[in-house]
Amino acid sequence: MRWIRSPNFYTEDHFMSFPYIMQGKNLVIVIDNQPHTVGEGHICYEKILEAIKDAGAKLRFDNGIYQVGPADLSAFQFDATECPDLFPPLVALAAYCTGNTVIKGALRLTHKESNRALTLQDVFGKMGVHIELDGDLMVVQGNRHLKGARVHSHHDHRIAMAAAVAALGADGEVLIEEAEAINKSYPNFYEHMKALGTSITLQTV
Repeated sequence: MRWIRSPNFYTEDHFMSFPYIMQGKNLVIVIDNQPHTVGEGHICYEKILEAIKDAGAKLRFDNGIYQVGPADLSAFQFDATECPDLFPPLVALAAYCTGNTVIKGALRLTHKESNRALTLQDVFGKMGVHIELDGDLMVVQGNRHLKGARVHSHHDHRIAMAAAVAALGADGEVLIEEAEAINKSYPNFYEHMKALGTSITLQTV
């Protein structure tokens, strides 16, 4: 069993997906900074847990520690209108679900660090995951056999993290260009991934 201490509740959403992608391994996630006040952060925190449970995940909480284990995941429906930053980790999760996941709120992605709707469609499309955009809806066709690919973060920290997490279950090597985009919010992200037993090589170009 491995564990990771997430810096805050805005970033543990990526680590929550690890056990379902890395089948056969258990992780314990320790969240230091859970939101205690009502607001956007609290809403997003609650909703990422809701999505993970709806997908059929095994999730247990005890004394500030989340324990998540491998599970067969099914497609889910999710309204991310109030927390659009959850789109990248949700897409990474949905990629490994059976069926088509529908996420609402895609129109709010236009003016992020990149146009995240189109960026997610491009990045995950190269990894073998088909994403349809229909107005405010994003439909992710689950494909539990992602392929290796060369992708670009589009200088977006959340895209880089989502691609790195999704790459864990890919059949081949995934190369992420401009991977250093994660420095905006989580400079130690790759180091923490390596601490969980993942195989990551950082290259300077």
